Amino acid sequence: MSKIEGQVAVSKILNQLLDMTQSTERQYHANGAAHVSAPLELSASKAISSNCWEVQQLGLHQSGLFLLRLGRGLRPALAYCDHETDGGGWTVIQQRLPAEPQLDFFLGWEAYKWGFGDLEHEFWLGNENIHLLTTSDKFELRVELEGHDGTHRYAHYERFVVAAEQDQYRVRVFGYSGDAGDSLDIGGAAFTTKDRDNDQLADGNCASLLHGGWWYSRCGNANLNGGYLDAQPDSQDSGVFWAAWTGYRHSLKSVRMMVRPASYYATRKTANRS
Repeated sequence: MSKIEGQVAVSKILNQLLDMTQSTERQYHANGAAHVSAPLELSASKAISSNCWEVQQLGLHQSGLFLLRLGRGLRPALAYCDHETDGGGWTVIQQRLPAEPQLDFFLGWEAYKWGFGDLEHEFWLGNENIHLLTTSDKFELRVELEGHDGTHRYAHYERFVVAAEQDQYRVRVFGYSGDAGDSLDIGGAAFTTKDRDNDQLADGNCASLLHGGWWYSRCGNANLNGGYLDAQPDSQDSGVFWAAWTGYRHSLKSVRMMVRPASYYATRKTANRS
């Protein structure tokens, strides 16, 4: 069993234990190894909020790891809260960074379901957690992008929600604004991994072709979980790309996806009109 496979297996077991006992801490590490730290007795009753915006409303304004209670308070989960960007209150659900060794994102369905990586470095929060989070309220999405030349762009979406596993973690995302261009024009795409083909490509699997796991339709215009590449053009279109900004063959240096209750964005829009 590889380190990544071991990490996924442990993550799955820990999530099941959280459901049954609510007394186990799940931690992630960039080298692909996961371990259990006890007896911290993390539980939903000790989790302070259901998302990072609620954390901020309690007067906790420093970015970092917080214990949240997802799914109407029934599942405790560690998450990284960004309290600095655009008003703060963001729950980070994905991050790609320059690292050595680089975390492998070309993984299967179970890995993406339960999550993997290091919450303070590179990671995927887990489709199950993202589903529970984004169905607990109406959420907005912010995608932050950095090119290898140090240029920064962002894309904001007024609504972002991920369905349950029974619906293949299908995504609904709309209401673009920003300066990166809209590369999430994917309708209601289901999630696809190399071992679970839910895309609309007739003669292939987009996850296998693009070396990632994502809401691929006919492969699409974004591949934020693709292979981490350097600044040189990629002839296989399999890097970390946001086509509306850099095209398909120029991989990005860093990426971050984060969500926040949409009520903040709606309040800000109303204030700007007045």
